[in-house]
This record gives sequence, C-alpha cells and structure tokens, in this order.
Amino acid sequence: MKRAFVFGLVLLFVLLCGTAMAQEKHMTLMIYMTGSDLEAEYSAATHDIQEMVKSRFDQQQVNLVIMTGGSKDWWTPGVNTLSPTIYHLEKVKMMKDKELPMESMAGPGPLTALLQHAYENYPAKQYALIMWNHGCGPVDGLCID
Repeated sequence: MKRAFVFGLVLLFVLLCGTAMAQEKHMTLMIYMTGSDLEAEYSAATHDIQEMVKSRFDQQQVNLVIMTGGSKDWWTPGVNTLSPTIYHLEKVKMMKDKELPMESMAGPGPLTALLQHAYENYPAKQYALIMWNHGCGPVDGLCID
C-alpha cells in the first residue's frame, strides 16, 4: 500500500514536470504572411505553407504560428479570406487559433495581435519573426494588402 502511494506521487510529479517542461519549447517561429497578389494569382503562400508542413520540423522543440491575411483569395483550404487569422501548425495541418476583425496587414494591429498571441500562448526560450511578402521597398513599406 505504501509503495503504491509513493509510486503514485512519483508518477504525478513526473507528469506535472513533463507538462510544465512541454509548455516552454526551444523556439516559437511566427510567420506574418501577407498573401497579396503572390497568393491570389500564384498561390505562393500556399506552396510555402505546404513546404512547412512537409518539412517535418521538430514540433517537440518548435512552435510554428502563422498569421494569414491581405489577399482577396487563398489557395489553402480553410484559410479565411476576409480577415487576418492566426493558425498554428499541429502535426500536418493548420489549426485556427484566432480570427481578427478585418484590417489591413500593413497596419500595426494584426502584427501586434500576432506577437501578443504567440507570446501568451506559445511560450519559448527564443522567438523569431518572418515577414512574408514581396514588399514595396523602404518608402512604401512591407506587407501591403
């Protein structure tokens, strides 16, 4: 009886520690993906999302969080075309986390929302951000819808 109780406590400790350690991964990679004409006309964002899924990155060590928006059409099934939406990659599919109100991806709102969401929901030792779009140079900016 005493040994079973001790074993139960050790098992509970291991489960709790394992859960706590699993919450903070090595890295959270955020991809701010403004599709624009690259996605609407050429499905370039969709191809890159497919490559991310196929890459088989170490999901035990890396969170992959993607915000899509800024394109009138998306070739990726299930991607919201009306407003910026945050997804995370889980196994081999994108899971929707949060939909934002319609807003230009060139404004500060969606980017701020992605950074806050990733920081609050995907803790990691390191964070990285990729701004995905061809951009308009230093004068007109990046991630124009």
